[in-house]
Amino acid sequence: MTLRRHDSVAGRQVIETPGSIGGASGTSPEPHLSGIDRRRESIVVRLSVSWFALAFASLATSLPLFALVFAVTSGTAALQLSRAWRRLGFPVQETAAVVVAACMPILGLAGPTVVGVGFLAVGVVALLFWRGGPGRPVDVDRTLGACLPPALAACSPVLLARVETALAISFLVLVSVYDALDYWIGTRSRRYFAGPAAGVVAVAVLSLPLLVMNPTPLGEGLVWYVVAVAVGAPVGQVLASTLVPDAKAIVSGLRRLDTYLLTGPLWVGMLWSGVGSTTVR
Repeated sequence: MTLRRHDSVAGRQVIETPGSIGGASGTSPEPHLSGIDRRRESIVVRLSVSWFALAFASLATSLPLFALVFAVTSGTAALQLSRAWRRLGFPVQETAAVVVAACMPILGLAGPTVVGVGFLAVGVVALLFWRGGPGRPVDVDRTLGACLPPALAACSPVLLARVETALAISFLVLVSVYDALDYWIGTRSRRYFAGPAAGVVAVAVLSLPLLVMNPTPLGEGLVWYVVAVAVGAPVGQVLASTLVPDAKAIVSGLRRLDTYLLTGPLWVGMLWSGVGSTTVR
């Protein structure tokens, strides 16, 4: 019998083969490189490339369409997380989670102040009005956990694109390069940190031409933005894995946003603080 184990941080699936000792079966402690699920890998790669192309195409078309793409992705992530928790018996308010997650990127079109007010309003509503029926209260903590992280990750690129298209493109390229190398190397190595390390190196190499070109709107602050990707992307993956209840959960929406989870807010926060030549308007 072949057992499958999903690594939610590296976003990969490896095959573990059972060993036999005295007729008993168990799992091998080390994943076998030859056990990579090629069919699943092909699906993951195509999904990632399609997502990358869709994000860029929508950004090139119009900012509202770009926001809509991230709204759908964020809402999908919230829906999948909510259903994963409900499957385990937790009374998560699925509809509220999806609405909140999908609306935040749209609010990003109006600027960071409106987004901040939106998050504050969600917190107030959660404290005052989210109640369930008799004997079945709403699990507010897990409902917020299902909607706020995806919403935060998804609204950041919209805020960046609102400042300047080139800024959002730089963000998407750097994060996508990290994501691609992390998955490609991570699925082929027994070492846990090989994937993230490869992604960080790829981001550093890609940023070298940008340092010479010094494109707007990042200006002299480019180094800090690259560091934010190198640190925020792998940490965001770890944070995202803590939101998933178990390895059986289908969270493809969250997988598209996990590297944005910390990196996006860091970029917006640095722009807001004046790092570089442009601030968020």
